[in-house]
Amino acid sequence: MTDSRRLHVSLSIHYAGVGFTSAAIALARHMPEPFEPVVYIPQVHGALPRGLAHVRPFPPLLPAPIAFRSEVMAWAKRRNERNLLRAVRKEGPGARVWIWPGASTELLRELKAAKAVLIREMINTHVGTARRILDAEYARLGLQPSHGNTEAKQREEQEQLALMDLIVSPSECVDASLLEWGISGERIIKSTFGWSPQDFAGSSTADLPGDGVKALFVGTVGVRKGIHLALAAWDRANIDGTFVIVGPIDSEAEPLVAPYRHRPDISFISFTRDLASLYRASHFMFFPSLEEGAPLVCYQAGGCGLPIVTSPMGQGRLVEHEMTGLVADPHDEQALASHLQALAGDSRLRRRLGARIRERALTLDFASAAAQRARAFIDKGL
Repeated sequence: MTDSRRLHVSLSIHYAGVGFTSAAIALARHMPEPFEPVVYIPQVHGALPRGLAHVRPFPPLLPAPIAFRSEVMAWAKRRNERNLLRAVRKEGPGARVWIWPGASTELLRELKAAKAVLIREMINTHVGTARRILDAEYARLGLQPSHGNTEAKQREEQEQLALMDLIVSPSECVDASLLEWGISGERIIKSTFGWSPQDFAGSSTADLPGDGVKALFVGTVGVRKGIHLALAAWDRANIDGTFVIVGPIDSEAEPLVAPYRHRPDISFISFTRDLASLYRASHFMFFPSLEEGAPLVCYQAGGCGLPIVTSPMGQGRLVEHEMTGLVADPHDEQALASHLQALAGDSRLRRRLGARIRERALTLDFASAAAQRARAFIDKGL
């Protein structure tokens, strides 16, 4: 290849096949020519896809009880950053570094001093925006904020973003949050996340509890994802069906979900990796999140043909109101309840929206999302 372009991919959190690191790995694996991604990753729980060039501090067979001690993980992150910096310095000015969240500010300063081109991938809104939204919600609920978006973290993100040459945004809400905090539109690459259709092939369906129409929530059951708002809207809708909530419950959310624990029309299920059978067994997704980037579960559910009731934060350039789903302010309980009633009571509406969102989701797989980034990188002169 005469025009190959090395792309150093910086991951600072271990890979376990779920979460944003799974998106990072999938996008790197599908990055088309002329880019040649090399992933720098501190630890791997499980196995990386075959053929993906990567560098990591530990051998694959290091026992997990040792590898995942806090002090060992901290050492692995520092060593991982040194490996990346060494490679970038060896390549010289103009080295391209694709940075995912978690990198230290010191690393970014060193990379900038080495005259690397820095590309930041956003997975959520700017910390300042997230902090404003979540502080208000915790205050409304009478809870002490525990979301982790502190003033110090906000300052750190501002400093880190100031060092970036380009910033990839997966949704309209992230676009707006970057602009809100002074990021020039010329530095923002508008893109999406994606999903892997092959991981959701098949025909098996889960035996979901309860009767009637099945609405599905997938994700961490907590304030940020709006679970309290979802439960209130479901209660108001008074649907002959079952709201199936899949995911670990934050300790602070326990008092919020406790009144609904023993209702026959609401069921709580521990998180499972077999999401495909859950999507196929459900009639629609309900995800009124308060703060997001572009939730992977919505791409997956849409790819499986589930219409989605969500908030603007959950749209992710996938859900378009009355075209591929239904959208409402997460605090508009009546609007959310009306959307739930509309989908629960109209199978033709579900089929129409489900067909359209699946068609849209099939254009937003990880291969397509990677190709879009590659085109944008080239257009920006990388």
